Amino acid sequence: MRTRSAAPEFAAIGAAEWGQVRLAVNPALKFLKLRYPANGFINAARARDVPRIPRRPGSADQLAATLGTWFREWAANRIFCR
Repeated sequence: MRTRSAAPEFAAIGAAEWGQVRLAVNPALKFLKLRYPANGFINAARARDVPRIPRRPGSADQLAATLGTWFREWAANRIFCR
């Protein structure tokens, strides 16, 4: 059973408030240290799509460009708690 999304909770935080926000990681989460970005591969496999083999991570600029997307996904999946 899937829980409700945390995205609306985070969307309600004003820009001026973000400096005081403390995020905690959901205690049910387990971190894995991987050499390749496996998230897309796993998501495709779960959706029964044909997963693409992950490529090595890109530059810091590429990481910064995708961070917002990742945060939205993590918030929607309740990775963070407030």
